[in-house]
Amino acid sequence: CAEANVQRVIHLSALGVDSSIVTAYFTTRLVAEQALKKLPVHMRWLCLRPSIIYGEDGASAQMFRLLAKLPVQPGGVEAAPDVVPLIAMGEEVLAEGDAERAIGIFAQIVELAPANALAQSGLIRALVAADHIEEAASVLAALDPALSGDPVIERASAALELARNKPDDGELAALRAAAAERPADMEAQLAYASAAIASGERDNAAATLLAMIAADREWQDGAAKAKLLQLFEAIGLEDPWVAATRRRLSAILFG
Repeated sequence: CAEANVQRVIHLSALGVDSSIVTAYFTTRLVAEQALKKLPVHMRWLCLRPSIIYGEDGASAQMFRLLAKLPVQPGGVEAAPDVVPLIAMGEEVLAEGDAERAIGIFAQIVELAPANALAQSGLIRALVAADHIEEAASVLAALDPALSGDPVIERASAALELARNKPDDGELAALRAAAAERPADMEAQLAYASAAIASGERDNAAATLLAMIAADREWQDGAAKAKLLQLFEAIGLEDPWVAATRRRLSAILFG
């Protein structure tokens, strides 16, 4: 700005950037705010923190259009909002791999319906997918105890547990190399499979676990099968990838 002789800067930030919530969206805007504070004193700047910014095809705009279709209750009648279409949109965005956007969608749904287990589960899984492990753990810990036993919350809890202790790239490469060098070493195979799961490499993890089950399904009281089933639970039994991998498992066990 100084080099271009810019005299005034208006920065469009976001409400909540200085909160405990950590997302790429918030982080980039907070860094920009901090940069503004370092500008020469003669430069004038203004920082705006709108609650939401949206475009015609953005997730927020889609959510508003869905909200507009929800039924309006007469005065004095309290009813839980129908958030099913909103949850479906959040799941679609998450399945497409846009975890940060899914976090925003599910966070808004949770505000509308905090007792909705599907919304809470979606928020936790989106946070896990975005590698915000501590935030996901905080959301899970703060849940109403009545939701804790819900299957969808258990699924989110399983996803969080699998993602804990994610290795760095160097550690993952070392575990992969060890597993490749010692294919008969079940400990090395399981260590690599667990690291691959935490790193989001579910295909490699499943292939390793299936090979272990084929080699010795009873090893460590069926540890490989138990780890694979935990992965299935975290992803969701209705997921097409899980269905296909379960068929491969059945072929090994009963084929």
